[in-house]
Amino acid sequence: LWANTCCSHPLPNEPLSQAIHRRLNEELGMQCDMQPIGTILYNEKVTDDLIEHEFDHLFLGFSDKTPQCHPDEVMDHRWISLNELYHDVEKHPENYSAWFCHILM
Repeated sequence: LWANTCCSHPLPNEPLSQAIHRRLNEELGMQCDMQPIGTILYNEKVTDDLIEHEFDHLFLGFSDKTPQCHPDEVMDHRWISLNELYHDVEKHPENYSAWFCHILM
C-alpha cells in the first residue's frame, strides 16, 4: 500500500520537532525544513482485528534531493503531482493506506 512519506511516534521526552527530523533521516536519509500544516484525528477499521485510532500532527517539507530510502523502512517511493495523486486515490483507494486517504481528503 502507498502511504504518507514518513511517520512515527516521538520517543519518550523527545520534542516533536526533533522526532520529525530523526524519522526523515531514518526513513529517507535526508533533511529539509518542515512546517506544521495541521492535525487529524481518525478512527478506521482496517481489518476485523485492527482498528487505527490516531491523532496525527501533519508537516510539509520540500526538497530537491533524491531520497536515500532505508530498505527496512521504505519499500518504494515515487514522485507524483498533487493532481495526479488526488485522481489516483479517487480511482484506486484500495492502493492506499486508510490513514493516507483521510489525510489527503
